[in-house]
Amino acid sequence: MRAHRWIVVISSMPRPGTAKTRRVDAHVETLPTLPAADIERATAFAKQDKTPATRQAYRSDFSIFRVWCMARSVSALPASPETVAGFLVAEVDNGMAASTITRRCAAIRHAHKLAEFKPPTNSEIARPHYEASGD
Repeated sequence: MRAHRWIVVISSMPRPGTAKTRRVDAHVETLPTLPAADIERATAFAKQDKTPATRQAYRSDFSIFRVWCMARSVSALPASPETVAGFLVAEVDNGMAASTITRRCAAIRHAHKLAEFKPPTNSEIARPHYEASGD
């Protein structure tokens, strides 16, 4: 008896009305998509992965970032890594605590992920860096 190899193509969650495929040996089969209700439930679940307090803090932090961006006529969503880096430097200059800056960076990342944009915080330039004071 010959064993069959299945190669399953896995990618991000499909949008309603699209299909995923899988390759079985030499031919390709079309797999049905999830019903729209299942996709919506999964999306809602993903959006609720943070506690209510964290979501509120992220909303506040992203609002601060958005206002900062508007004052400079640059896009907050999607934001470039350079924009995020400029914001983080401004926060340091304003005397914000390292924990606050880290949370604001996380809020920017989270907002981009929810909007299905590549987070600019993936770039090394847009990550918060801290130096220990030698005084």
